[in-house]
Amino acid sequence: MTAALACHPAGEHVVIAIRDPQRRVVIYTTDGEFVRTIAFDEEAIEFGVIIGLTGITVTMEGHIAVAVSYVPRRLLLGKVIDL
Repeated sequence: MTAALACHPAGEHVVIAIRDPQRRVVIYTTDGEFVRTIAFDEEAIEFGVIIGLTGITVTMEGHIAVAVSYVPRRLLLGKVIDL
């Protein structure tokens, strides 16, 4: 499993990107209460198989971007996904 962690700049939420068999972002309050899960739709992303999560960030507006590494045609590349 790979994971990446970010906090909302206003201190409202903790955001965790997880790659176990599922690729997802999980959001918690700073008190540890579960808020929601966002699943990666790899078919909609259309760039290959995600093999690693290399970073995550959250903007003041609450936009989440996850940096991933992926394999298209045996090349290891990276991409940022705006969720």
